[in-house]
Amino acid sequence: MVSPDFAEKLVWCPRISVRISGLFEDEPAKIELLREYRNNILLKSAQGMYYIALFYRHSPEITAIMVNNHAFAAQTKEVLNMILPQIKSALDGTVIIITPRMMKEIELLLDSISIDASPELREALHTLGQGLHQEEIVHELRIKTGGEHE
Repeated sequence: MVSPDFAEKLVWCPRISVRISGLFEDEPAKIELLREYRNNILLKSAQGMYYIALFYRHSPEITAIMVNNHAFAAQTKEVLNMILPQIKSALDGTVIIITPRMMKEIELLLDSISIDASPELREALHTLGQGLHQEEIVHELRIKTGGEHE
């Protein structure tokens, strides 16, 4: 089980929250939806907590890349907008369905950030990308890949 101190540290990361909030500055409901997914789904599984910790560990570098690469920031917002309806569905009790098109966009986003990333962040992105193709991981996070819906 997760210690309350560890979970609390995972719930709030001001460095990345500021940047993600900037992507959706006029859309606070989208920020809240991401927080709810983190708090109500990711924090309730070991794999989810691992991804949150990985994300927060690299948040200063991710933020710097977003600030210096506006195309990457726009690409991030586009991918998040594509996935947000699925995240809402997961919060309502259904699974997130990652279609082949969505998977391709996610992989392009990971490739895009890898260009400017440190070797450590590249490895983390590689781990994340692999996890999206491992059934036991995606099942734990309420994700289903390969859906036919576009």
